[in-house]
Amino acid sequence: MIVLLPFISIFVCIIYIHFGFYAIKKNKNDPLYRLFFLVAIICTYWSLCITVFYLVKNKIIAKNIYLMSLVGPIILPAIVIHYILTFTKRTSVQKKRILIGLLYLPSLINIIGLFIPDTSIRDLVSSPFGWIIEINRTSPFVWFYISYNLIYSGIIIFLLSRWKDTLKIRERKKQATLIIVFLLLSILFVVVEEIVSRFLMIHPFPPVSNITAIIWLVGILFIIKRNKYMRISPEKAVHEILFNMMDILILTGEKGEIIQINQQLTHLLGFTEKELSGKSANILFTEELNLSDIQILTQSRKIIKTKQENTIPVILRIEPIKNNDQDIFGYLLIGHDAREREKLEQEIIERENAEKRLIESRSLHISTINALDEIIHVVDTDLRIILCNETFYNVAKGFKKNIILGETKLDEVFPFLKDEVLMEYREVFTTGKPILSEEQNEIGGGTFYTEVRKIPVMKNHRISFVVTIIRDVTDKKKIDQTQLQSGIVDSVSLLASGIAHDYNNLLTTILGNISLAKNYFSHRLLHNEALSGAETAVLRARELTQQLLTFSQKGTLVKQTGDIGKLLKKSASFFLSGSNIKCDISISDNLYKTSFDKQQIARVFQNLLLNAKQAMPGGGALSIRTRNRIIEEESGVFLPPGKYIEISFIDQGEGMSDEILPRIFNPYFTTKESGSGLGLATAYSIVKKHGGTIEVTSKIGEGSTFSVCLPADESIEEVEVEIKRNRDIKKGKGTILLMDDDRDVRDTLKRILEHMGYDVKDAENGNQVISLYTSALKSGRRFDLVILDLTIQGGENGGQVFQNLREYDPLIKAVIISGYGANENFSNLHQMGLKGFIKKPFDVVELSELLEKIIASSG
Repeated sequence: MIVLLPFISIFVCIIYIHFGFYAIKKNKNDPLYRLFFLVAIICTYWSLCITVFYLVKNKIIAKNIYLMSLVGPIILPAIVIHYILTFTKRTSVQKKRILIGLLYLPSLINIIGLFIPDTSIRDLVSSPFGWIIEINRTSPFVWFYISYNLIYSGIIIFLLSRWKDTLKIRERKKQATLIIVFLLLSILFVVVEEIVSRFLMIHPFPPVSNITAIIWLVGILFIIKRNKYMRISPEKAVHEILFNMMDILILTGEKGEIIQINQQLTHLLGFTEKELSGKSANILFTEELNLSDIQILTQSRKIIKTKQENTIPVILRIEPIKNNDQDIFGYLLIGHDAREREKLEQEIIERENAEKRLIESRSLHISTINALDEIIHVVDTDLRIILCNETFYNVAKGFKKNIILGETKLDEVFPFLKDEVLMEYREVFTTGKPILSEEQNEIGGGTFYTEVRKIPVMKNHRISFVVTIIRDVTDKKKIDQTQLQSGIVDSVSLLASGIAHDYNNLLTTILGNISLAKNYFSHRLLHNEALSGAETAVLRARELTQQLLTFSQKGTLVKQTGDIGKLLKKSASFFLSGSNIKCDISISDNLYKTSFDKQQIARVFQNLLLNAKQAMPGGGALSIRTRNRIIEEESGVFLPPGKYIEISFIDQGEGMSDEILPRIFNPYFTTKESGSGLGLATAYSIVKKHGGTIEVTSKIGEGSTFSVCLPADESIEEVEVEIKRNRDIKKGKGTILLMDDDRDVRDTLKRILEHMGYDVKDAENGNQVISLYTSALKSGRRFDLVILDLTIQGGENGGQVFQNLREYDPLIKAVIISGYGANENFSNLHQMGLKGFIKKPFDVVELSELLEKIIASSG
């Protein structure tokens, strides 16, 4: 191997020198070529030194030769960066010699460090491949050299990448990409070289290092040879311009045979130069060209054919090519695609026609403006009306019968306009910026909202007019108020829901313990009466939580398709009995049917009747009307289009002001000293949950009208397990598995169930329930009943746990308990085998009766 190294090195050095002299011969005055020549010479020096190093037998001489050889790879990165700066035209850096000097400074430091004893080489060891170098990897100079190479390699790639990204010429981008690719290949070989040498425990062979350098030099030489970024000869420049021009170019001989074509024709027609070379130019045209008759320049429209037999119109210019004796020896055919020009001409024609039609249709435009519902008028700087549409006239007739355009002022037509509105016109004339505003006006006893756009119009470089477009947005305002009201109710209902849920859990614990205490002290009358009073208070508190749940929309809807008129009459008869209110109820014939929760809608009727009763403290007449109603698109009502029934409560009370009206459905807002502020809010929430809404109109001194809209529906009645109270606690026996995430509720229920005679196992979440239940099944002991809380924080709810348990035991018996009431999926669970449902809080009597009924049942 050692014998072959000199021959390999000499061969590689010949390649380096050949590369260098090729570049210097190409252009010795160009700094780019000179730098390339320097790179080739340094690579030659490096390769020769390494070869001598392997052949020398003396250890000290070998070490010194190796240190001398390292000058090459140390200075090479700096020279390459210098080359890249020149290559990428970084003239600002090149002209600053101090910066170039700093570029070579790290190389100088590394070279100095080489000859400080033991800084880079620890020892040399002889091997069949020559000397093996032991690098002093603890030396700071070694790490400085490694960092230097990494940083300079990164700078090289960065400079090339930035230059490539800023180039706009595709050919130049390819050249930059190729240099980056060759550089990365050389780095890859360095990595492979290092890995192989470490694996074989030898210093890398000179041929491997030479291959690395050759890859880099071949890449640069390839780009130089392409000569795309160097100086271009005038002949080459002319050739590039002609044959890369956007127009098509065909060069023919004296007889019209094609000699050469440019890239644009190849791209346009699909032919290659090889396919057309030597053939007559006439094969490209739909009509024959007689080139021999052409003695002067000609230009005409011709049709040219593509390879796919398509046709393209071109504007063709034919120029004869003559020699010094003025003899024609060829022709140059230059043409450009006429489609864009013809398209432009067509666009000009169409634009002229459009302008003509615009002028002819001016009267149509005026008619169109007159047909618009918006109020449109134009005023000048003195706010005189100079133009308006028919809608403006129709509105203005009630204020001023005669409007003279150019003379009548805007405030003369509408005397109710506020000073702020007139100031807005002045602002538009002053600033030139349009204004969009919303105005509220009291007209004819009603409140109207308008959206007003004031748009400046320029004339003679100054703002001369303001176009005003007024749109009635009263209905939109009502919808926005409804949406705002709905958002407030939703926000407060979320809070009410959480409070009611936690409150129900507390009441469950209290009521359960009271029921147990009553059972213990049943023989002592005084204690029993006290506990009964406490129990009554808890049950009243339960009604309050039910109202909160109803308001928060967490309460249960048990819908039934029934006669809402009958419920309305029953509610009015019961609630107004003995009052000084005279009630007149009118039920329309053929009233749509609707599905509704009787208890919930009855609560709505009670709250609206109470509101009417409080509005007429001295008595009066209350009229209740029902009718069918169909809501169309854009009707101004915030409801989906469809069929609805409307129940209107019309009182003769004092009415409400515009300030109070938008707030009446807000939770806890009331104008009554004894009111809670939840009545109308709860009614609104119930109706909303049914898919409807409540509309209100009111005027001071004229009373109020509350209209309840419910969607017509034929849905199937849902089923809820009802539990009737009984006096005595039912004793029982069996095993019960109880799940509730509230520890106090769980402990109370466990004591109650154990008092009834049951054996109880309790669990906090669904995972514990499934574990206990499956363990019991494996041991042959099925639980007689599972009691599951519907709402579990951070885990599966009771319904999901029940469905999971059915996969293990289809015959499972289970009931659901909840402070919210049965949710919308309760009917589905009931069909799957759920045995019952109890709302918190409940007493021992309710619970004992349900347990006796379920455990005693079969299946």
